[in-house]
Amino acid sequence: MMETVWGQLLLAFSGALGYGFLFHLPKRLFFSAAFGGLLGWGVYLLAGLCTGSGPVRYFLACILLTIYAEVMARRHKTPATLFVVPAAMPLIPGGALYYMMKYAVEQQWADAGAYGGTALSIALSIACGILTAMLAVRLFFILRGQRRG
Repeated sequence: MMETVWGQLLLAFSGALGYGFLFHLPKRLFFSAAFGGLLGWGVYLLAGLCTGSGPVRYFLACILLTIYAEVMARRHKTPATLFVVPAAMPLIPGGALYYMMKYAVEQQWADAGAYGGTALSIALSIACGILTAMLAVRLFFILRGQRRG
């Protein structure tokens, strides 16, 4: 079991690193962006110990990886998107999208709809997690700035 977890974390790191190369990130950001992918997948796996709900796991993973991306963006003085996009890539529901298309091509509409619903719920969880964390971080800095001023 533990080898599988380490393998998954390594693959998440590698996947995020690959997207960093694909999107032509500056070399100084590769490791930080790839570590975000590992961190996000690690939270996804840990959340699986507490909940069996896939969308909740994706939501929690995206909240943490987005907070990490915001911190790294401030540290490296770059946009947070440079960290969020590669880090979120390992979480994309590729399997559900593949099977949705497979069943749609085979005209098995019930199965295509089921996998489409799964893919949609995961995609919405990812988007909501990123949005929630970005808004929380921005609100934090706005409130912190008002206290100082």
